[in-house]
Amino acid sequence: FGNPEALAKLNRLLHPRVIATVDRILQTLAERGKELVIIEAALFYEVGWDKAMDRMVVVTAPLEKRIAWLQKRDGLTREQIEARLSHQMPVEEKAARAHFVIRNDGSLDDLRDKVENLKQKLILQSKS
Repeated sequence: FGNPEALAKLNRLLHPRVIATVDRILQTLAERGKELVIIEAALFYEVGWDKAMDRMVVVTAPLEKRIAWLQKRDGLTREQIEARLSHQMPVEEKAARAHFVIRNDGSLDDLRDKVENLKQKLILQSKS
């Protein structure tokens, strides 16, 4: 993330492969009659994948919480996290463009409840 040229090269190599893999998975799921598929990716908007989606959901959380989670999960320093985040669209902009926003500012159970409620809403919408 500290070398913009290397990151751009990596993205040029990886993104087409990721898109092809996701397309194959979505095709298989459609053939099996799946009406709702949820895909998680940090760079949906940055690479234009949002245009291929029926609905976009953005999960937001306070910056300090996100930093603490990444430090714990990935063992990254604050500087490494900030470097990664600098390559992403600001969460506020993603939220403004999303169809739905889930605010992750409570417990894990609270988040699960919010996600489950939205999932049920999306399932109902897909049937109407």
